[in-house]
Amino acid sequence: ELIVGPSFRYRKIFSTAINKKDRSHILVVLSYVFADTKNILDLLNKINFPIQKMIIRPHPVVPIKIFSSLIPNKSEIINTDLYELFKIAKIVIGAASGTLVEAASLGIPVISVRNISRFDYNPLPEYGRGIIWDEVTSAFELERAMIMFENALNDEIKSSEMEKVAKKYKEMFFCEPSEENIIKSYHIEIYIKMSMIDK
Repeated sequence: ELIVGPSFRYRKIFSTAINKKDRSHILVVLSYVFADTKNILDLLNKINFPIQKMIIRPHPVVPIKIFSSLIPNKSEIINTDLYELFKIAKIVIGAASGTLVEAASLGIPVISVRNISRFDYNPLPEYGRGIIWDEVTSAFELERAMIMFENALNDEIKSSEMEKVAKKYKEMFFCEPSEENIIKSYHIEIYIKMSMIDK
């Protein structure tokens, strides 16, 4: 039997409040995979969709100066805490990252950019596709997905559907690291180990 155990790494997902009025930026989270980061930036430079406010958050282990020539105009590179950036993000764009699941679990629509020359590392489940997330492989698809989510955020019914999926994701993938949950998880682990020994 599989259970979702508590993790301190994801504790902020249970304390971060997203105010719809503060959603003003496109947040691009770059990958630790060089090819995926280059692919994301290449596609962003090809779209015609006017982006007024774009934040690019480099991956901590990848020096952004390597991709300085690919940084889109009018974008801002910020290394701020991810959850502070989530508070102002209306759409998150990324690839091959659990960060996309975190964003979607907070109700932020997500676009996963698939690099067709590599394996698909998209961590999002099929449930919720087209509602709170979509996968793209070209600049045309990226632009179309951005327009779709921009419109969805301004639609009461579609926003409500996003919130429903986000709530389900949080239940599926995360467990609050409270004292009670840590103790409960610890006891379950002991029980499973003892059961294996008995067999």
